[in-house]
Amino acid sequence: MSKSDERKKEARGAEASPVVEPVQFLAPTVDPEHDRADDELRPPAKSPGSPRRVSAPTKRAGDARKAAEAPKSAAAGSPKSKSAAPARSADRRRKASECVVADPEELFESLGVTLQDSLMTLALTHRSWANEHGEVPTNERLEFLGDTVLGLVVTEQLYVTHPDKEEGELAKLRANIVSTASLAEIARRLGKGGLGEYLYLGNGEVRTGGKNKDSILADGLEAVIGAVHIQYGIEKAREVVLALCAPLLARAARLGAGLDWKTSLQELCARRGLRPPVYEVTEAGPDHEKLFTAVVLIEEKSLGTGSGRTKKEAEMKAAGHAWGVISGEDVALPGLGL
Repeated sequence: MSKSDERKKEARGAEASPVVEPVQFLAPTVDPEHDRADDELRPPAKSPGSPRRVSAPTKRAGDARKAAEAPKSAAAGSPKSKSAAPARSADRRRKASECVVADPEELFESLGVTLQDSLMTLALTHRSWANEHGEVPTNERLEFLGDTVLGLVVTEQLYVTHPDKEEGELAKLRANIVSTASLAEIARRLGKGGLGEYLYLGNGEVRTGGKNKDSILADGLEAVIGAVHIQYGIEKAREVVLALCAPLLARAARLGAGLDWKTSLQELCARRGLRPPVYEVTEAGPDHEKLFTAVVLIEEKSLGTGSGRTKKEAEMKAAGHAWGVISGEDVALPGLGL
C-alpha cells in the first residue's frame, strides 16, 4: 500500500471516529412513568408564614397513581375497593409507628439551608423505617454521595490550611474529622435535640435508642450533606460542611498524638524499647446501652483504662491514658473524634 493510500485510510478513520463530549454533572431527573412523582425535586409551594413540615416517607407515588387509575367497575366506594386499600394500609402502619419526628425548621436553621420536602424526607429515612413500611426509599444512596462530598471538602481544606504537614499526618487529621463519632458529635448539635429527633426510624430502633446511636447519626448527617449537594451543588455543600466541621477542624490540629491514641502509643512503645500494648475489654449492660471498659497492658502492667459506648472508644481512652503515663505528659481526652 502506497503512502497516499495510507493517508486516505487514516483520514477516513478519523472522519468515522465519534466526537467525545465533556461530561457535565446534572441533578437527577424524575420520570413520572417509572413510579416517581414528576415534581420530586421541585421546590414545594409554601404559603407565607406557615410552618414547614416534612411529610412522612411513603410508598412511591407511582403506586398510588396506579391504584387511583384502577377500573371503576372494581366496586368503587365499597369497603373492598382495591383503590382504597393501599391508603388504609399505609395509614394503619403510620399510626402504629412509635417514631415521632420534629418539625424541621430548626434543623434547617442550624444547617443554614432549606431543603425540598421530598429530598429532606429521603435524607432522613433510615432503612429500619423502610423495612417496617415496605417499598419506601431509604437515605443510603444520599449517604453514599454525602460521604464522598464530606471527604473531598475536608481533604481539600486540610491540604490548603496545613501546607507543612506530610501525607500521613493529613490522613490522620482527616480520619479524625470524618470518623463516625465525630460526625455523630456534629449531628447531636443540629436542630432542637439533635439530628436523631428528625430521623424516621423503625420501632425496633426507636426502642433501642436509635436516635442517639453514633452510626445512625453519622449516616444521617452524610445523607443530609448529600441532599444539600443534590439541590444546591458543590459550592453550597462546601459551605455547609466547613461550617459544621469548623470546631473539629480546629480541634484536630491541636490534638497531636491524640489524633490516634492507639497508633501513637504503639509508636511510643517502639521508641522506648517496650513490647506492643495489649488491650483487655469487658462489657456490661443491655444491647442498646452497652458500656465497654478497656485496660491496656504494657510489659504485663496495667498503664491505662478507659470506658465508652463502643469498644474502640474505650480502647482509645485507655491508650491515651497509657501514653500520658509513659510520656509523662498530661493527657486531655476530649470527644476523641472516634
